[in-house]
Amino acid sequence: DLVGTEHLSDLWVRRAKAFRYGPSHVLGTSVFCLHEPPAYRSARFDPDIDRCFYTIVGPDSDVEMLRYIRDAYGGRLPGPGAGTWVNSLWDPAQAPPGSHAATGWYFFPPASALSPGEWVEVRATYNERFLDRWRRFAPNMTADNVMAHRLYTPDQMERKNLMREGDFSNGEFALDQLGANRPFPEASNYRTEVEGLYLCGPSAYPGGGVHAACGYNAFKAIAEDLGVSSPLRAERGY
Repeated sequence: DLVGTEHLSDLWVRRAKAFRYGPSHVLGTSVFCLHEPPAYRSARFDPDIDRCFYTIVGPDSDVEMLRYIRDAYGGRLPGPGAGTWVNSLWDPAQAPPGSHAATGWYFFPPASALSPGEWVEVRATYNERFLDRWRRFAPNMTADNVMAHRLYTPDQMERKNLMREGDFSNGEFALDQLGANRPFPEASNYRTEVEGLYLCGPSAYPGGGVHAACGYNAFKAIAEDLGVSSPLRAERGY
């Protein structure tokens, strides 16, 4: 839309219009300010559980898990469940001294599935619902321990980060839109038909995530076109 079809070939216009937006990975992101990290009941069997990098707190059975997935992909708000991590266990700079910062990812329906007012209600109540479940496994996740929390919902992600429907993949994850086909074959090397314009978001290979690979790969393409060698290649080998 920003480039204008008059600057692109008919092939690119057709390819761009055929690109499908999922949603594939729609998340709600919560942050929790804690006095102490979660202390799990199961740590009495294995103390390392309290230091897991990523802990899933959610459905207890395959039936409940399938219901959770059907709800999220069917446009309904699923029951509370999240993948959680506490990075301040390894990087104390992420929280003030004597406290911790935790993050949770909820699988949510796309932004358009709920009204703006309904998302406001989700932001006001969903974290508390999840904390009720979290306490079943980590009893110290009480109101006394949780100093503050905030939830960012898909509608906010769509408005602030320009992620269609709040989908961090910003394009359907399907076989014909992955690998050398992402977003489509002619654009899979991050270059466009407009000189100096490159693709570097999750719509490009390898897709959304916290890996920065889309931007790094685009940087390498730009450096190559400018005749500049990558300063990281000597250290990393790629």
